[in-house]
Amino acid sequence: MAQTLRTQPIASYDDAPPPAPMTLSADAVVDRIWDTTRWKPLVLVSCVLDDRPKVSLDRLTSAIGDAAEILVITASEAWNLQRRVPRGFEAYGGAIRVVLPDATENDPSERHPLFFTFDNDNPADTVSRISSCLTRNDFTRTKSEQPPKPPATPRQQRRAQKLRDALRTIDRLEEDNTALTATVHDLRAVNTDLAEQLAQAKADMDELVDELDEATCPHPIVYSDPEEQLRHEIWLTWLTSTAETDRAAQPLCDYDLGPDFLDSMNLQLVSRGRILDVVVDVLTRRVHQIPARRSHPLRTADAGNAPQRTRPDGAAAWRCDLKTGKAGGPRLAWWQHPDGRIELGKASHHDDYALR
Repeated sequence: MAQTLRTQPIASYDDAPPPAPMTLSADAVVDRIWDTTRWKPLVLVSCVLDDRPKVSLDRLTSAIGDAAEILVITASEAWNLQRRVPRGFEAYGGAIRVVLPDATENDPSERHPLFFTFDNDNPADTVSRISSCLTRNDFTRTKSEQPPKPPATPRQQRRAQKLRDALRTIDRLEEDNTALTATVHDLRAVNTDLAEQLAQAKADMDELVDELDEATCPHPIVYSDPEEQLRHEIWLTWLTSTAETDRAAQPLCDYDLGPDFLDSMNLQLVSRGRILDVVVDVLTRRVHQIPARRSHPLRTADAGNAPQRTRPDGAAAWRCDLKTGKAGGPRLAWWQHPDGRIELGKASHHDDYALR
């Protein structure tokens, strides 16, 4: 036989005095739900983890009077109840379930509406919604001092039934909306987690690519002079990266090395092979047709409408990315002379705008 867990009053969130109803065990609640002699609704009030309801029990009792039975169940017993009854009869986490009489295990969940009180909600609004639910299901408190109402006309009965049906639909939609809101919240959390994993995976991939580039020597050293060795490597890179059928249309233009270029090759901003690939793109002019290189004029100021930097000899400054997709990554800078000759400036950090 079901028994009462405790008889001491329950403190509510707004510190209202506790009402008389005792906190029942899951077994006791199950007995009341399936009791075929029960003719009043059950208002099943679940508690949060500290065993307090989210609404004032005094206010709830005052609002519904003897129109329904108020049952209170602790957080732990609420979980036990969830395992004992079908979906549509459970209540936990501070939610309140109204269980109508003549309940059966085959009832749809919307027949016994569930009411939530979220952190930003006014508990009094929840009490009002429960009271309205009882009223539209024809369960009202006894008021002996009021004269009996005259019987409703058939038209009034039809209109009242339509109103009750509409209000039941509203209750069901509110419950569905609450469930959907929780689902959206969970999906957003999953999406954030997946985005973080994707960003980390991309960072790991970039790091592995950089390590592979560093570990790969693009060409053997065949000249003791650094400039001669670099020109040899540029020529070999052009040969290996340009199809034989395209070499006539994409030749290496005449070029010079600026005063800082050889030293910048040793800064290890990116691999030597990566710099050689970009240099060949610049010297064949195809750098301007490759979106990933993001070639653009090197301007005299940060403003987008600032003029392009030039020298007295007429050379114009240009820059492009050394790393694909790196907004703040290293850059390659060069001078474009009016006669078409290129002067390779240097490989540098993104914020290094100096160019001799």
